[in-house]
Amino acid sequence: MEWCRPPVRADRSTDLNSGVMSIDAPIRLDDDHASLVGDGTVLKPTYEGPAVVVEGCTSAFVSGLIVEHIGGEATEKANGIEVRDATDTRIEHCQIRDTPRIGEPGTNDAIGGGSGICVASDARGTIIRDCATVDCGWRGIEVGGTQTRIERCRSRGQVDRGVSGDVQYPGVDPEFDAAASQLVIRNSTFEGGPHPAAPIGFTGARQVLVDDCFTTTESGRRGVAARNSDQVTIRNSHFVGGGPDPQDGIFSSSDGTKIVDNDICGFEFGVRASGRKTIISENVITECEYPIIDRKDRSIRRQNNLVYDRRTGRTGELIKRIRLLSRRF
Repeated sequence: MEWCRPPVRADRSTDLNSGVMSIDAPIRLDDDHASLVGDGTVLKPTYEGPAVVVEGCTSAFVSGLIVEHIGGEATEKANGIEVRDATDTRIEHCQIRDTPRIGEPGTNDAIGGGSGICVASDARGTIIRDCATVDCGWRGIEVGGTQTRIERCRSRGQVDRGVSGDVQYPGVDPEFDAAASQLVIRNSTFEGGPHPAAPIGFTGARQVLVDDCFTTTESGRRGVAARNSDQVTIRNSHFVGGGPDPQDGIFSSSDGTKIVDNDICGFEFGVRASGRKTIISENVITECEYPIIDRKDRSIRRQNNLVYDRRTGRTGELIKRIRLLSRRF
């Protein structure tokens, strides 16, 4: 990333008073054990680019910040907080609002706008806890690093996904630039934005756990979308459909996916799974026209799923295997 002005470097331990601070360059943490702690401090960037950058260090700590970005449309990827080539970073009790978008939402030109928190592919051991993102120009939280944990976080109003297990940059042609590995998303709430992306999604990720999460869709088509990933577990979570076209509660084209003990309500398809060795078990699926759609594959296991239709009062396990529909994956 290039900036118009040289970056501001935080001291090894920097405490910020409450109030509003306009900044004209990113605040950088690049010493081991560096910390940047605010008391509800509002940072207002006046430029295109990240507000806080953690880079090339170990055990950095960021807490208590509210980043109100420039909003509108930008020409560069302008995240709220960015983690690059860092190990064991902790980000806690931060809010990020109004990161700028790139291009028109809903088009290919929009790829790679500003996300609330971005963890690059060369970061390891990042923990994001008790953070919130609102009205971000790309994603709420996007992760391409290894061993990232996201706990008790909230995202709403973003252009794309609320949380994503891959990172995209402007002008990058492939579907994903860097995918996450060993990603845990737990006890968090993600609301779909005004555009059709899933609140939780990842492409090409490995070893992902979604546990005790809640999603709603305003106009999004899916609650969770797992594409071409490996060893994905989605459990103990609640996915509620809404808007004009709620297609899938859980969509997976990934091998080895485990979909266990979830509540899924108000979609056309409760679960659509096409990956080999998928397990679909102990889910409660309510008011979905097609509760479970899967490929005709003996490696897919389905057991003890409860389907309830409030309109008819019928319950029971209902499995639909339709080859024509499976071609749509």
